[in-house]
Amino acid sequence: MNRRQHGVSLVELMVAMTIGLLILAAIFSVYLSSRDSFRTSDLVARMQENARIALQIVAEDLQATGYLGNTANPALIEGRRGGPGERPDIGSDCAERWYVDMAAMLVIGNNQVPTLNGTSFAERCMNGSNYLAGTDVIALKRASSAPITSMAPHNNWLLIRTDPMRGAFFIGGGSEPSGFDPDISTTRRWLVHVFYVARDNHDGRIPVLRRKVLGAGPALHDGQSDLVRGIEDLQIQLGIDTNGDGTVDSYVEPGTEGFARIVSARVWVLARADEPEADHDDSKNTYVYADKSYTPDTTSDGLVPAPHRYRRLLLSRTVTFRNKWQ
Repeated sequence: MNRRQHGVSLVELMVAMTIGLLILAAIFSVYLSSRDSFRTSDLVARMQENARIALQIVAEDLQATGYLGNTANPALIEGRRGGPGERPDIGSDCAERWYVDMAAMLVIGNNQVPTLNGTSFAERCMNGSNYLAGTDVIALKRASSAPITSMAPHNNWLLIRTDPMRGAFFIGGGSEPSGFDPDISTTRRWLVHVFYVARDNHDGRIPVLRRKVLGAGPALHDGQSDLVRGIEDLQIQLGIDTNGDGTVDSYVEPGTEGFARIVSARVWVLARADEPEADHDDSKNTYVYADKSYTPDTTSDGLVPAPHRYRRLLLSRTVTFRNKWQ
């Protein structure tokens, strides 16, 4: 006996299709949610990594400010500004002979480009640097932590040789200073670093931490342009000792320390995510640090999306200066 074959009815087909669409919609919703969650986690992870790297680089350099190698007395260095055998001025320097000015180991611009001896850094070394106004500039000098074992790679670099009794600047590949006992003296690179926040060189949408360095020539240049991306602000306060007991009595803004000895510094970096998020509202947060209280604006400047659409992270670190450079 043959049975008649029956297909699904139109109603059954529509019910099945509806159920299938609901399942697909649920799956797609989970996918979108997972994708957005992954994207947010990735943005936050990159932002945290950038903030920590930037803070570590600046803090470690600050700690070693004024390091000279085998001597601790800047007045013993030949070739220093105002001393015997004074090194010549270089056109890319931030101020006249600042790269060998032992009386200005640390120069800070408080929410502006620094000025030294009547010369603004903007006139010489930071002209056209895309500096982001309202952020601190930190400029420092020190000898490299590791001595040089081979002179060949350091031709035309500014080097410093020191022993417990004296020191001397000289150019690698040229005449080396005489009279140094090789058993108690070392030769090191002389490091000149200027940290500042700027707009990136691509389209100006992303703030970056930059560091000018003293390189071959000798000349000061952006040896590592866009050192760390996503750094929106750099701030520093100085810990001063007003009673001579060697401990910090208060933290003050750069330029207000007077004649007090500077023994430490407190550094902040405000990191910003690389990309905006349409559903994020950072205007609900206020970031309080150094002399600032910042609430992201809800309007765009025409170059980048409104500031409140970006996530941010504020990190700080306190460092103690290891060397007496004042």
